Amino acid sequence: MPDQKVEKVVQTRSFLDKQRDPPEYVDDDLPTNTILLKGPARRVTTRTPRGTNAEGSYRITGTHYDFGRGTYSLRITRVNVSAVGTTNFQGTVIQWHIRHSRKGTIDVLTFGEQGRVLLTGGPRSPIYAAGPGTLFWGWDTFKGELGTQVTLTQVMEAIPG
Repeated sequence: MPDQKVEKVVQTRSFLDKQRDPPEYVDDDLPTNTILLKGPARRVTTRTPRGTNAEGSYRITGTHYDFGRGTYSLRITRVNVSAVGTTNFQGTVIQWHIRHSRKGTIDVLTFGEQGRVLLTGGPRSPIYAAGPGTLFWGWDTFKGELGTQVTLTQVMEAIPG
């Protein structure tokens, strides 16, 4: 399989500070208030019966041209997903996905056995960044039958604006 190129673009506003000598552009302060993006019904853990898909969503408003403060953009700085069961998965493959209504699928993490993935970033180097539209994330079951003895956990920390 050929190497796939992934490009991540994060925009921040800059302002001309005329009080400096010589005048120069300075970055806008980034917001620091974070929100937790959880699964359906604002839950972190899900015990799903066979064939059930659990998906959460978050709506980002605004336009593609104004990335000022507000809910015009979302920077995801921490992702914690895990699939843990009391029995082995016996051929069941579970996938956690994150997708955007305008961009499509952003990332997919696959679990063929129990495990945990923890990704961390910062306001200037987020793991994922999304503009206006709706962000969806959740679990899908492929191959085999996922029983109720498997607990799925998903939580993301994000900075809106």
